[in-house]
Amino acid sequence: MEWEYVLLDKSEGIATITLNRPEKLNAFVGNMRE
Repeated sequence: MEWEYVLLDKSEGIATITLNRPEKLNAFVGNMRE
């Protein structure tokens, strides 16, 4: 999967995953779970 719709930030042992599809209201699509 390409990471164009998912942002990953790691800081102080905590990972934050952000969906980045504002034009689709950040809807989850099947290939995002890979």
